[in-house]
Amino acid sequence: MQLDRQDKAQTLRSKTSLRIRYEVQAERIKQEIGDLERIRQRLGLSKRKVCQLLLIDPSTWTRWTNFSGAKPPPHIYRMLQWYLILQEQHPQMHSDYWLRSYTNQTQDAEQIEQGKRILELENKIQAFEKQSKKQVYVLAVLSLCLLLAVSSLILMME
Repeated sequence: MQLDRQDKAQTLRSKTSLRIRYEVQAERIKQEIGDLERIRQRLGLSKRKVCQLLLIDPSTWTRWTNFSGAKPPPHIYRMLQWYLILQEQHPQMHSDYWLRSYTNQTQDAEQIEQGKRILELENKIQAFEKQSKKQVYVLAVLSLCLLLAVSSLILMME
């Protein structure tokens, strides 16, 4: 039912010449390298991995590949075409390379955040130590004053 609404909405909207050109290019790519499932198999990826690679939800992939009438945007075919070309020209740059680099970027971002938190805590500790040193210094001065006062009282009593 929702797809029917989407289809109606798309047919009511007029397509720009640029959109039509992109769709034609996507159709050419599709004829040249195959449909989405065939491309996925050529890349040697599971459905989950291809979704991670394209940064899409797995339900989107299912909607595109289950002949429900939903077509992927043209840039998806272009991206998959680029991945195939890269895989052919640079075999060391297979999908694990791209997924690992994304994971590393995420881990790097987490490490940066942890580093910021550690620096923040170290600054708080230093501020606390400074404050503590001041308090110890004040206590020492007060103790000396008290000692002098007691000493002078003792001397006066003698």
